[in-house]
Amino acid sequence: NIPLMPGEQQTRNVILAPPRRSETRAGQTPINLQVYSQNAGRQINQATAILDIEPFRDFEVEMRPEVVRSNRSARIVVKNHGNQPESYQIEWRDRTGELRFNPPQATLQAPPGGEAGVEFRVKPPARLNPIGTRFYPFLAQVAAPDGASQELHGEAGASSRLPLWLM
Repeated sequence: NIPLMPGEQQTRNVILAPPRRSETRAGQTPINLQVYSQNAGRQINQATAILDIEPFRDFEVEMRPEVVRSNRSARIVVKNHGNQPESYQIEWRDRTGELRFNPPQATLQAPPGGEAGVEFRVKPPARLNPIGTRFYPFLAQVAAPDGASQELHGEAGASSRLPLWLM
């Protein structure tokens, strides 16, 4: 509410705060400001402008399942909660370097508010595993273009490779 006498003018700053959601796309958006008179009950002026919405980044990742059996695939899903398309780099590794990952790395493109995923397989070492299942820890690192990254921890399960009649 700006009280003005007839013929009087004032300049006011208008602060706009678009919601920080993926639906509020980064970039320039035309806006139309309209001024109404409470006394006259009608529009008395208007102005057009360009609103520059800054990009923001936010993402979450998950691995399904977290325990990957030999010769089975798992999936990493990246959810882009930011307001611009993003590219994410994924790398898998283990402490000992014994595991083989297929693919060894991946790049995902996710739209704002959307998600992207990649399937992968883990191959445990080829040595004989006596009885039962052995688990090998590994991690997947998901990195955004701004350097932010998240790590997912998983395990690769390798079952006994000896025939049951030998045990």
